[in-house]
Amino acid sequence: MQCQICPMKCELNIEENKEDNSYKVSGNRCPQGQKYALKEMTEPSRVVFSRVLLDSGPMSRLHVKTDDIVPSYLKDKFIEIIENTRVKAPVSKGAIIIEDIMNTGINVISTRKVNKI
Repeated sequence: MQCQICPMKCELNIEENKEDNSYKVSGNRCPQGQKYALKEMTEPSRVVFSRVLLDSGPMSRLHVKTDDIVPSYLKDKFIEIIENTRVKAPVSKGAIIIEDIMNTGINVISTRKVNKI
């Protein structure tokens, strides 16, 4: 499987030990890759990409993403909250747009810099 956590997109190999239902991960270049693979095998999750409403910027919406993987069962609720969030330009790349969304410890961050117009 390909890691979805960062732009490096490591090719992960996962081997299951049938005796104790554990997994061995290789191919990851950082600890986040191992975390992603193990969580994907036990509880499918995704980084959520969406857009928030943007005021005073050159466009009406700003692209954002979660800074960690989101359990599949929360994805739709996250998107609903994100799409109804409004921010004002200027916004820096990586700025936290929504902190600790739904008390999960996951932040929603900007994926680009936007200047005020």
